[in-house]
Amino acid sequence: MRYRRLLRSMVMASMLLINCAPSTFIISKDGRAYYFGRKSRVLHEMLCESGDFEKILAEASIAEDIKKDFYKYSCTEQHTEQKVISLYLFLSPEEKV
Repeated sequence: MRYRRLLRSMVMASMLLINCAPSTFIISKDGRAYYFGRKSRVLHEMLCESGDFEKILAEASIAEDIKKDFYKYSCTEQHTEQKVISLYLFLSPEEKV
């Protein structure tokens, strides 16, 4: 019984840690930092309204359709954190550089 409770506690703790772990990376500009993909007015201004995200995508070594999806799900009214994270997670290590 005691081991069962311990095991259950360990499983719950690991599930919590896995679900709370960031799935993308941190973007920083002018001393402010945000997780890429999060819905934030300031992040939207920093990346999208400034035009910086378009410049980053132009230099990225990823397929054009993926670039368009990143822009659509990051900078338009169709923004969704889950789509951005999903796109990022399926990039190869070379594409993430």
